[in-house]
Amino acid sequence: MLLTIYGQQTLKFELFAVKSRLEELENEREQLFEQLNAKQKEYRELLEQEAMTGERPAGKDKVGAEVEKLKKDYAEIDNKIEVVQNAKNRELKDYLPKVKEYAAQVKEDAREEFEAQAREVMAAKAKYLEAILKCHEINKKVAMAHETANKAQKQATGKEGSPYVSKFTLPVNVKYNVGQYEPYNIRDDEVKTALNSGKVEKWVRQYLEDGTLPEGDSELAIR
Repeated sequence: MLLTIYGQQTLKFELFAVKSRLEELENEREQLFEQLNAKQKEYRELLEQEAMTGERPAGKDKVGAEVEKLKKDYAEIDNKIEVVQNAKNRELKDYLPKVKEYAAQVKEDAREEFEAQAREVMAAKAKYLEAILKCHEINKKVAMAHETANKAQKQATGKEGSPYVSKFTLPVNVKYNVGQYEPYNIRDDEVKTALNSGKVEKWVRQYLEDGTLPEGDSELAIR
């Protein structure tokens, strides 16, 4: 049986209550620790005074008794913290199977949401590459103008123009990535191919033409 909303709230409330109690005890222990250190320092000073003068300082027995009481209180706080922590662990152990089942159900329920978001990633990649294709078209226009100039030069002078075309470049430094997420990465070779050849993967071209993304048995379909 799945962990119900009521069960989730109950667990959260109980764990919150335990956490709050632990924090109270830990704060109390910290205060006792400081008090104990201060009182032990005071007691050592009285012992030193007695050792140096040979006379028993007034209040020594009282301070000694306070030190022992603080030690006892500190030990009791430690025990209480251990008890509360063990109770918390038992509570979690009892709920653990339901919590695990609940986590699995949350993942399953989130699948559709994740798939929609993943498709946005694919669409963003396609749009990015579309911008690169537009850069290619600009460079293509530059190359055509260069070719026209070369033809004119040859007709006018009989000499061939330079075959080298100074095209615009992009300040990109995208490393080539491979792995299970490789289909959604913007790879260096994809950028170069789109920029220099005006070519993109079939699914990118399809998305740019009709706005649809791969489904079904496609290697790029969201799973």
